[in-house]
Amino acid sequence: MDTLTFIAELVKAAAWPVTTIAVAIFFRTEFRALLSRLKKGKVGAAEFEFQEQVAELAKDIAEISPAPQPVALKPETVNLATLNPRAAMLSAWIEIEAALKNLAQKHNLLDTQTQRNPSALVRVLAKANIIPKSHAPGFSALYRLRNQAAHDMEFNPSEEATLGYLEIAEELKQLVLQADHAR
Repeated sequence: MDTLTFIAELVKAAAWPVTTIAVAIFFRTEFRALLSRLKKGKVGAAEFEFQEQVAELAKDIAEISPAPQPVALKPETVNLATLNPRAAMLSAWIEIEAALKNLAQKHNLLDTQTQRNPSALVRVLAKANIIPKSHAPGFSALYRLRNQAAHDMEFNPSEEATLGYLEIAEELKQLVLQADHAR
């Protein structure tokens, strides 16, 4: 094979990969926008439905008891959500769990089971009519999403989904704090 034939074959072999990379670079902002609107997808064994689940949970919570005014997140919470969504979500859940435990402790409902199992804690508080039974599924759904953030190594939600999660968490935390002050 002479040099010119070799170069021609090399150019033919590289044409599609080079074109694909050029198109991806040229349209990168459009691809990002498109990817942020995906509701469900699969990468390897990891599925991502987080944004859709957050939106559905927000709708369910709003139907049960619409907030009198939109929940305002603290600027530091928004900053953390932008920099580290996983840490922001875990922090928000820790605040909810602490408020739930404090409420349960005031009503002598905190035992070994409820101390270590947030789902059991919510069930006990709802059964005792300390928090509305209608909100128990919301706490459970938020906890499942928290578990996804904590344990899914490929977890990378959009900023919109993260902020939605944090708003729901803040609303549920306020519900627990109101239940605490109502007693």
